[in-house]
Amino acid sequence: MQAKQVNSGQHVMILEATRASGAEEWFCPTCGRRLLVTWAPAHKRVVLAQGDFYATHSASKGEGFSLGVVESVTPDISNANGFNDEQLSSWKDWLEEFNWGDF
Repeated sequence: MQAKQVNSGQHVMILEATRASGAEEWFCPTCGRRLLVTWAPAHKRVVLAQGDFYATHSASKGEGFSLGVVESVTPDISNANGFNDEQLSSWKDWLEEFNWGDF
């Protein structure tokens, strides 16, 4: 699925909320992109809303801290590591049914 181009260019994301788990919810007011970012113990990023796939996103939490450019790649898993759709179907089903909640 390819995202619709909204307003490509440089967009600045804002920290909208920090969840009880410590995950931060970042939002781009220009295109609607929304991410959940967990920093420790292992960095994890979940794209909640794609927004403008072609825009370059940056963010800052204040003096001395900057995310720089935030990039996202949506992989084509239809043939990941040589697996066919039949081999990947159980994983795809699990991912669609998994309750991600407030990790």
